Amino acid sequence: MRIRLVVSFCAVATLPCGAVAVMQGTSAPPARSAADIVVKGAHESEVRSAVLENGPLFPVAMTDSSIPEIEPADGASPTVTVLGEAVHTTDPEALQEAILTPLFDRYAAEHGIEAEPAEIDTFVEHLRQGLAAEGLTAEEGLTPEETAEIDGMRRDVARAIIRQWKINKALHAQYGGRIIYQQLGPEPLDAYREFLQQRRAEGAFRIQDPALAEGFWRYFTDESIHDFMTPGGADAARAFKVPPWEDTP
Repeated sequence: MRIRLVVSFCAVATLPCGAVAVMQGTSAPPARSAADIVVKGAHESEVRSAVLENGPLFPVAMTDSSIPEIEPADGASPTVTVLGEAVHTTDPEALQEAILTPLFDRYAAEHGIEAEPAEIDTFVEHLRQGLAAEGLTAEEGLTPEETAEIDGMRRDVARAIIRQWKINKALHAQYGGRIIYQQLGPEPLDAYREFLQQRRAEGAFRIQDPALAEGFWRYFTDESIHDFMTPGGADAARAFKVPPWEDTP
């Protein structure tokens, strides 16, 4: 079972029962800050490890450590090409991941965007304080090795969230447009669309199948599935001014 966290679209949390869940972004205003919904609860030892693959985080449950790969059929033409690489998939989520991950990676490299160690330290400490304030002590009863593993996973999540927030901030500064609410913070939807349309025009990616293309673009063009911040309102003004690692618990 592959449990996927693409930072801008969903958040990973440990439910009270100990099950790992992916909370898909419903575009509703989050009740808590990003740090509050990252890897929490009394059963974090249920999570075996976290694997980073070119940016997105893949938490792997102890019950199943496999991460299956998508294999093309013999002789099949690629359904998508991204930065010159062929991608064989008809799964909408895998398609979105296959396109966004390398494009965001290249954009981050071009603009020198990365999470600094001090920012990660602050984010993780902010998370610990928030959990302590709620009486959650997930590390109790764990071995030093398990505690270190959880800390490493939290740092990986923090690194991914901080990096994506910086990418989103840079995209919004470049393209402008409206911002939507998402579980892991503000998302510059109009800027995403402009960025992707520009990259498509430049030949950075191509979706061969019209039906797949329609499904891919729906997220960026169907306004009915999103909750937009009021342009010029307090939330929109604050969206990319207060970094998630400096937000008040």
